[in-house]
Amino acid sequence: MSYFLRVFCRSAQPVTRREIAEFITAGSFFGCEPRFDPPPDSAEAADENWAALAVHYDSQKRPVRIERNLNNALLQEEVQEILFVLAKSKETQARQDVERVIRTAAQVFSLEVNRETASEDCWEMLDSVQSFLAEKCDGIVYAPDDGFFDRKLRPLYKL
Repeated sequence: MSYFLRVFCRSAQPVTRREIAEFITAGSFFGCEPRFDPPPDSAEAADENWAALAVHYDSQKRPVRIERNLNNALLQEEVQEILFVLAKSKETQARQDVERVIRTAAQVFSLEVNRETASEDCWEMLDSVQSFLAEKCDGIVYAPDDGFFDRKLRPLYKL
């Protein structure tokens, strides 16, 4: 079953697929070298305008998919969906702070993983990538059922 983690970023600063792949490779999260689609050494991976990156970390498991939405209708749809969910939760200063970041998001990274089959190494990689993206692009992390987290993955607000 797909599980979607999101990083809502206030900065539209480009992060290439090559940067993400190099970050993952440097982290040595897996017992083997992960494979990326597109490959990090391709011209496509260096493109600043991209939509998706696949991280193949185990040939027996579905790859992690990282998508980037930048100031488009899909980004606005994701923002409205999260604001709708937040509106049903308790009104607090923390919720207002989270809403402010969500409303001003210039881009959203979505990390899709199979929740049931992902390895511990995969979850560690996902945490690191979320933190990397949130740090680089001034963002916060949203994990359904767990809430919102800052760039160091410290809790900001629980739904």
